[in-house]
Amino acid sequence: MASDDSDDRPKRSWREIDQMREKSGHRRNERPTANPRLERTQAYRSYKTQLNKLFDGGGLPDVLKNKLAEKGIGNEAKRKKELASAISAANNSKQLQKTVSEYKESFSNLEDEEALATMLNSDNEKFVLAAIIDIDKLLSEGILKRGASLKARLKTAIMTLESPRIKEQAKELLDKL
Repeated sequence: MASDDSDDRPKRSWREIDQMREKSGHRRNERPTANPRLERTQAYRSYKTQLNKLFDGGGLPDVLKNKLAEKGIGNEAKRKKELASAISAANNSKQLQKTVSEYKESFSNLEDEEALATMLNSDNEKFVLAAIIDIDKLLSEGILKRGASLKARLKTAIMTLESPRIKEQAKELLDKL
């Protein structure tokens, strides 16, 4: 019986096999690069520099800021953040009521956890209930980050407020947290 080693073809080394694979038209590990001349231009280098700054936390390039400003995209987020900060900084119930109502007119749910904590500390049951509803929504969406600090504030709200409805909802939320 003849063995398979009697083949007339010369044996190739693994190195030769690998080299053939690299030259093969079927195997493309690298995606085609852009025009090499384009990559040497000043505009391309500037573009890459600005892109690196963006991803390193250096902020948006001026061109992109202007385009976003034209569309009004950044203004909404900025306004949302300002109103949430105003809620967190509210000193009294009247100021809190003003800023919360202003926020709710523009945006549906409050997502800033610090502002929600401020609302939970309020003696106004309406604000506490609104905060509980917003926290529950954030929790169900998986957005809630600082659940532990909100737990303590919920426990305080349960002890200090009179409304059985709010106490019940706060206890349900505590069980979820």
